[in-house]
Amino acid sequence: MLARRINELLQRVEILQQAVMFAREEANNSDVEEQRVGERIFQFIFR
Repeated sequence: MLARRINELLQRVEILQQAVMFAREEANNSDVEEQRVGERIFQFIFR
C-alpha cells in the first residue's frame, strides 16, 4: 500500500513538472500577473 501511494505521488509530481515547464514557456512569451498558487499545487499532489 505504501509503495502504491509513493508511486501515485511521484506520478502527480511528474505531471506537475511537465505542466510547469509548459507554463513557463508560455509565460516567457506573454505578460502575466503574479499569482500565488502554492496551496492549489499541494492539494493536487496530496489529494
